[in-house]
Amino acid sequence: MTRARKSQLKKLFRKRRVIVTVLLVGSALLSTAILFMSGRGDVTLAQDLLLSGKRPSVPNIDRALLDLDVIRERLNTMQLNSSLVTVKPSSDLPLDLSRTWNETRIIYNRVDKSGSRSLLYTFRRLRVENGFIHNQSRIYLKPNLTLSEQRDLVAEVQSLRPPFIFDRHLHYVDFNIFGARAPSWINLIREPLPRLISRYYFKRYGDEFQQGPRMGFNGTEEDINQSFDDCVLLDKHECSEEGGFLVVPYFCGQEPACQKPSRWALEKAKQNVVEKFAFVGILEDFNSTLIVLEKMFPQFFKGLYRTYKHVKYKVFRYRSSTKTETSSVAMAIMRSRLGLEYEFYEFVRDRLEIIKKQLNISFTEPNQKKKGPRSK
Repeated sequence: MTRARKSQLKKLFRKRRVIVTVLLVGSALLSTAILFMSGRGDVTLAQDLLLSGKRPSVPNIDRALLDLDVIRERLNTMQLNSSLVTVKPSSDLPLDLSRTWNETRIIYNRVDKSGSRSLLYTFRRLRVENGFIHNQSRIYLKPNLTLSEQRDLVAEVQSLRPPFIFDRHLHYVDFNIFGARAPSWINLIREPLPRLISRYYFKRYGDEFQQGPRMGFNGTEEDINQSFDDCVLLDKHECSEEGGFLVVPYFCGQEPACQKPSRWALEKAKQNVVEKFAFVGILEDFNSTLIVLEKMFPQFFKGLYRTYKHVKYKVFRYRSSTKTETSSVAMAIMRSRLGLEYEFYEFVRDRLEIIKKQLNISFTEPNQKKKGPRSK
C-alpha cells in the first residue's frame, strides 16, 4: 500500500470517528433533555452520559443514527403530550355568535360517508339566494398532506374571493404555521360503526348514483365479494383498529402521530374541535345540525333547514349499496376496535346537545324553538 493511500485512509478514519463522536454527544444531549422533560433524571445521570469517560457501545454510524432517531421519537412524543390541553364537551361554550356572523370564509373538510353529499347538495341550493361561492376541490380523496402540499392548500384558499365555502376531504391544516388567518372550519360526523360499514360497501358497489368500485378501490374479485363480517372475523386491515381509525385524523391534523390510533390523537382532535372548529355536527341529528349552522352563519345558511326539507327525497339516493346484513358478533367485535372513534363521536354528540340547549333548539322538533324568536 502506498504512503499516499495510507495517509488517505487515516484521514478517512479520523473523519469517521469525529462524526460518530458528534452523533454520540448529540444523542447524550437529547437524552438529557428527555430526562429533564419527563422528570425522570437529574444532573448526576446526565453527567454520567457525558463525563464518565466510558465509551458507549456503538459499532457504527448507522447504529448511532438509529439511536438518535429513537431519542428524537421519544422527545417528539413528550413534546406532543406537553402541548395537549384537557377539554370537555362544554369547553369554550356558550357560543359567541358575534364571532361567526361576520365570517366570509368557510372550510368544510368533509368526512366521507357522513352525510357530506347531502349537506353539499343543500348548500348549493342556497348559493344564489344567499350570495356566496361554493368552491369544491378538484382533489377528491387525499386528506393527509406533505408540508409543501399544506402550503399549497393555504395559498389556494387564500386566493379565493369571499364569501365562499371551500370543501375537500381533508385532515385539519393549521393555517397559523404558514402565517395565514384561518377561515372558519365546519364538519359533520356519523356514528363510527354504521359509517364504516357504509364506507366498506360503498368502496365496492357505490350507490344509486354511482355504481361500481369507488374511492380508488382496486381489490380482487374475492376482495369485492368479501362481506363485512368476513373482513372483521378474519381481522383484515380494513376492519382492524388501525384500518378503522379514519375520522379522528380529520380533526387531529396533519402530524404523523395523528394518523395512528392513540390517546394523544384522540385528545388532540377533541382539543381542535373546541379551539379550531367553529362547529361540528352529527348525521344522527341532522336537522338540529342544520339549524345550528343557520344560527351561526345566517349569511351563508339562512333557509338551510327549509331547503333540506324540499330536497331530502333526492339525497336519500346517496346511501351506499349494502349487499349483506352484518352479524351482531361482527358488530360487537368491530365496535370494540373503534373505541377511540366512538369516544370522539360521543364528545361531539354531547357538545352538540349543549349547543342545542343554548340556542333553544327542541329535541323533538328541531325545526322550531320552544321560546324566543323563530329560526331563520
